[in-house]
Amino acid sequence: VATEAAKHAGIMMTLGLMKARLKGHYYHGLRAGIIFCCLMERFDPDNKLPLRTKLLAGIIHDVGKLKVPRSILFKAGDLTEAEYALMKSHDVSTEQYLKPFDMKFPYISPVAANHHISSKVKASDSPHAERAGVLMRIGDIYDALGSERDYKEAWPENEVECVMLSKKYFPNHPEEIWYLLDSFPCPVKGWGDLSQSG
Repeated sequence: VATEAAKHAGIMMTLGLMKARLKGHYYHGLRAGIIFCCLMERFDPDNKLPLRTKLLAGIIHDVGKLKVPRSILFKAGDLTEAEYALMKSHDVSTEQYLKPFDMKFPYISPVAANHHISSKVKASDSPHAERAGVLMRIGDIYDALGSERDYKEAWPENEVECVMLSKKYFPNHPEEIWYLLDSFPCPVKGWGDLSQSG
């Protein structure tokens, strides 16, 4: 990843900003990025998206959170309705932030930005990017539920499986979910300590 990112100074700067300012959200991106790449390799091996796009899209998918106030991003209690709406808008901010990088990393903005079921980001004109977007959502939500975050405890495996396979999320992707449960067991804990270092 570092080799690919080093080819574009803007990506390197962005990764540095995310690590410094997003803390635990940044480490969620690292985990989701690894999960996304594994899903792509296992379930969409013929996808024509460049490797550099796949490697970076997952890791940098939450870059839009740089526009979310820290008072909301790291709030210990429940968010108000207005705060929640602002937090949920980070997918649109991600698309806007990454759009200039699409020339160097084809389709990175729609793949990274379409990581929410309720995403308001426009669909891509590439079927490869569309499929990648689905796997990006699966990886993002799986880690978001199963890992310890700044504002929540990690969910146990049975609850993650139940939610992921529910009608609201991914009822048509049981193989992908079972693969994740087998390959990336949850709950994931301990990243909070790591996110406070460096």
